[in-house]
Amino acid sequence: MMTKYFDMKKGAYSAITILFGLILVNTFGNPFIFFTIIMGIFLCSCFDRNSPLLYRVRELIFTAIICIALTPIAVMSGDFLPTAIVVTFLAVFISSMALAFGTQMTKHAYYVTAWILIAEALPGNFDSALKTSLGLFCGVLIYLIFMMFSRNDKSTFHNTSEIKISSGSANIVVTLKQHYSLHSPIFQFALIRSVATALAVCLGWMLFDHKPFWVAYAVFFVMKPGAGHSMKLGIERAIGTLVATILAYFTLPIFPGNETLLQGLFLLFLSATVAEGGRRDGLFIALLTFTLFIFFHITGADIIAMGTKRIFANFLGILIAISAVMLLKFWARKTVTP
Repeated sequence: MMTKYFDMKKGAYSAITILFGLILVNTFGNPFIFFTIIMGIFLCSCFDRNSPLLYRVRELIFTAIICIALTPIAVMSGDFLPTAIVVTFLAVFISSMALAFGTQMTKHAYYVTAWILIAEALPGNFDSALKTSLGLFCGVLIYLIFMMFSRNDKSTFHNTSEIKISSGSANIVVTLKQHYSLHSPIFQFALIRSVATALAVCLGWMLFDHKPFWVAYAVFFVMKPGAGHSMKLGIERAIGTLVATILAYFTLPIFPGNETLLQGLFLLFLSATVAEGGRRDGLFIALLTFTLFIFFHITGADIIAMGTKRIFANFLGILIAISAVMLLKFWARKTVTP
């Protein structure tokens, strides 16, 4: 049976919500807020729309509140290396420890941490922090309003594992105590992953003119429990990044300076990214990377320079992630009780 890689209905709904964001931005004219509005929509679009309406509203609001509340801290920390390291370490460590609480808690922590890493790469002043929070809030609001109009009345889930949380999570303190040990695989993974991501921030800061985002992001996304899974993600991410960069290099310069046309391309590829939903990581990364190149092309960035840095940073992050996984595997063998 052939695997379905695109959820066309989800992509169509996302396209409509992104279109609302584009209309709003073109009305008020602020590319910076435009980016965070779209990220708010994208953040919400990643959740399963087949779950019951009230459940979706609850989980989206829960994630959005945490992201919006932490945005000023993440944005303000991005211009100062020590705070960027501390914020990154804590965010990745906490999200990795969330593995102890089951699928749903892990998913929330994953999206929140991904957003924190993005927010750290944005301009690091108080005015930017407020605008980023405002843009994210607008994007979430646009998606929630649209979701209310496209409600479904399903009372069951296609995948019940999405809502199950491990039995120990009823008592957070007890669950964490069980895993705050050097012998716990979850603790080992959380510690190594957070150290590796913090190291990526340091290297990215030194190599890419205080812009460590791409390196840290690659480490966070590639490093998973299990060397085989991480290696597969790393290879797919590397190929996806390379394909997207080559595509952007040869296609974007031929488009005239027509912002409406470029925004249409942005809408198309971001909707496709949401519809693909990470079913094949390489394809997802290729779509998302090309979408980001379209956005930066609209803002006047040098695609060639950005693409070169993006490829190098991504490969460096993958190398750090795979090395960290090998270290984790070695540590796990040493701490196994006979």
